[in-house]
Amino acid sequence: MGIFDDSFIAKKEYCTEKEQTVEKLIQDLKDEDKHVRRRAITTLGNRGEEKAIEHLIEALKDEDKQVRWRAVWALGEIGDEKVVDVLTRALKDEDVDVRREAISALEKIGNLNSIEPLIEALKDEDKQVRWRAVWALEEIGDERVINPLIQALKDEDEYVRKRASTALEKIGEPAVRPLFKALKDKNKFVRKEVVWILEKIGKPAVEPLIQSLKDEDEDIRRKAITTLGKIRDARAIEPLILALKDEDKEVRRRAISTLGKIRNARAIEPLILALKDEDKHVRKRTITTLGKIRDVRATEPLIQTLKDEDKDVRKVAENALKKIKTKKNRK
Repeated sequence: MGIFDDSFIAKKEYCTEKEQTVEKLIQDLKDEDKHVRRRAITTLGNRGEEKAIEHLIEALKDEDKQVRWRAVWALGEIGDEKVVDVLTRALKDEDVDVRREAISALEKIGNLNSIEPLIEALKDEDKQVRWRAVWALEEIGDERVINPLIQALKDEDEYVRKRASTALEKIGEPAVRPLFKALKDKNKFVRKEVVWILEKIGKPAVEPLIQSLKDEDEDIRRKAITTLGKIRDARAIEPLILALKDEDKEVRRRAISTLGKIRNARAIEPLILALKDEDKHVRKRTITTLGKIRDVRATEPLIQTLKDEDKDVRKVAENALKKIKTKKNRK
């Protein structure tokens, strides 16, 4: 994540000449010309000169901000864990580029001692500092980062929120319990994002997804049902049966489809009752689902739907009955 411009890169030949000894480069760190100091730092970083660590740390006090962020970059390239404390202090630098580069350096080193300072960086006024902090926490991957990442789902910047969501998906099952708690957040957009994350985590997230079926926001209930349909866990049967009475017709439709995917015998009677739903699309979806399941208990109720006032409903009923009849004949 370095921020060297083309003109600076063009000058790197100067920095890589063999005759420039470590001692000479360290001496250049004290040169009154800031350009000399910058070049010296970059060369030391490129060479990974551990002998220069203490001198690079001293360069973090330089009045020139480019000297400071190049010193941070060089320390990150050298990668010695003993500089972690120094780099975490650089997260408080007045210059935003220094703070950004400090996060990148800490990410490269990956030391657990940087977790708390990186969590604190999630409050930085600069959005790029915040999303870099999320990225670094994701790479470190310790469970201590889960709750701060959940809080980052409320960030004003969309990219920070997306990065936090991706990080939680990557952490996976250990994040399920904290995400379960986040389903009670007052912010519906946070709850909605949590459901998206739980979808990526999959089967370990069944219980929180079931809890989402009670959410006051219909979009969240719809998404939770669709996700449960992908996971197809029998634990969702009873909650999905209850969802057949949801006030939102789209929730009812999705619940029917999901019950059809799970294909558990407990759902047959509730699905038969759904044939009387006031919404014709719900009735059609129910008939189609019963046709796929092909349980003979649905035969007589489906025959009754041949009298439905809607011609499309009657048509799908005919097809469903043919499927059940075909199953009977095969037996």
